[in-house]
Amino acid sequence: MDYNLPIVKRVITGHNARAQSTPIIFDDIVMESFIPGSDTKLGRVWTTKETPANNDDQKTDLKEFVPERLGLVQPNGSQICILDTPPGWRSSIHRTSSIDYIILVSGAITLLLDTDDHSSSPDVGTTISVPGSIIVQRGTRHMWENRSKAE
Repeated sequence: MDYNLPIVKRVITGHNARAQSTPIIFDDIVMESFIPGSDTKLGRVWTTKETPANNDDQKTDLKEFVPERLGLVQPNGSQICILDTPPGWRSSIHRTSSIDYIILVSGAITLLLDTDDHSSSPDVGTTISVPGSIIVQRGTRHMWENRSKAE
């Protein structure tokens, strides 16, 4: 069954040698296997190593900004990724020391928190199913489920 997200384009802007704004990177996000044994895919969009970020450098090598291997949290920096989860996928419960911004592109995702009784009902949790919806995850223990059978 094909449930994959459409190709996502990335446009990164910067400055040329005359300090004029210009596009420096225009490409497709590469989606890679994220969890061994799962069809879950991760696309690394952008990373900063510090806050505030240095927007003055003129580097154009994407590897300078998007490391090949990256944990869920970028200490003192920021990152944006795309996560594509297959039908029936469920994460383990976890907590990160970051603020995460989750934007639903398509389908539906269920957020489960400590206050949800995971064993009492399969219907617990907050299901987000409107594309464009945003979740701000502020370092709380949580888990995710894709309860869909098709997407």
